[in-house]
Amino acid sequence: MKLNSGARARFAFVTVLTLVLSIVVSQAGTAQQAQQSDMIARIFSNEFSVDLPAAPDWFGGGESYVVIERADDGKGSNVVLYDTETGQKRQTLITAAQLTPASASEPLSIEALSWSPDKNRVLIFTNSRRVWRTNSRGDYWVLDRHANRLRKLGGNVPEASLMYAKFNNDGSKVAIHANTTSRGFSGLMQRVFLCSNSIGCKTPINTC
Repeated sequence: MKLNSGARARFAFVTVLTLVLSIVVSQAGTAQQAQQSDMIARIFSNEFSVDLPAAPDWFGGGESYVVIERADDGKGSNVVLYDTETGQKRQTLITAAQLTPASASEPLSIEALSWSPDKNRVLIFTNSRRVWRTNSRGDYWVLDRHANRLRKLGGNVPEASLMYAKFNNDGSKVAIHANTTSRGFSGLMQRVFLCSNSIGCKTPINTC
């Protein structure tokens, strides 16, 4: 069947319109997918994270509390004890100098502190890595305030592979979880170390 000139024009117009609409719809779908992908990436980034103030470390049943303050020279931090009632500074418990490893020129960056029951020893969490939504994997150091000795925990485990360190009831030992790789093993090994002043952290007490 032959089409007259008017029919051919209408057919051409409809064809072009259909092609244009398909291109527009395709581009819109691609743009929407890109936006969704971008939003997912933003959700799992730090863009929407809220920096909440850390819970205070209470001393003496709440009579005083600990604050991490920038050192006077701007290098590192001091750990300072304040009176709860008056808000006045009572004493500096730990100086930036005490947090400087013997082989380093800069003090450790404090991300979290965990105290032994008698407050003589303190675990310092630093050099952290993000695991899912929180920075829960990193390095742990222990400072003996009375002996003025700073020591890294974990023996020869890889950098930033330790998690969830905790003192025992008398503060003489630390249990610590490690994500490490082992020769001949393709994945991660979950190991728990028991660390003390006498045995260090060389032998895991549990491996799975």
